Amino acid sequence: MDKFLFDTSSLLNFVKYYLPFDENSELKEFLLQGFNENRFLLLSEVKIECERVSSGLIFNEFAELRKIKPLKQADIVNNKWHNLIDNNFSIKGMKSKLNQNEYEQQKTNFIKSADFALIFYASNNQNNNRNPTIITEETINSNDNKIFKKIPAICEMQSIKCISLPQFLKKQISIKYQVLGNLFCASN
Repeated sequence: MDKFLFDTSSLLNFVKYYLPFDENSELKEFLLQGFNENRFLLLSEVKIECERVSSGLIFNEFAELRKIKPLKQADIVNNKWHNLIDNNFSIKGMKSKLNQNEYEQQKTNFIKSADFALIFYASNNQNNNRNPTIITEETINSNDNKIFKKIPAICEMQSIKCISLPQFLKKQISIKYQVLGNLFCASN
């Protein structure tokens, strides 16, 4: 069974752009059921980030999500991962602007981030039949002048499946539209 890891950006977009149109709570129930059945996974780092982003909007609008027990990272970041971060995940031009202490602080922050947690979890669980897909709204090209590459770029390097929320919803559910009343009224 496929597993899906949600990034904060996707949960935020779900709450901001999908829930307002979910009058029968079908999308909300779909998501909750997936989390309750452990098909959809919430990492503790993502849950913490959700509490901080947009003044806690995600949990304010989708309180049931707060009750989902998050997964904690158990693995230690070993030398292999430190080498990947230093040589593959960092953006050389940005890294070269920092002295060693500044870079090490940025690297420490990255290792503690939700982005890294998603990549680390997905990579470490690729071969045990979980093969998780990361759902994020980040794009492969944008990097916001940060030291480290965005999730889709790292996923591509690490052969991790990565899709956006609209792609995920399109694959997982069918949406039926009901138009109420006339969209265009002729005025006299």
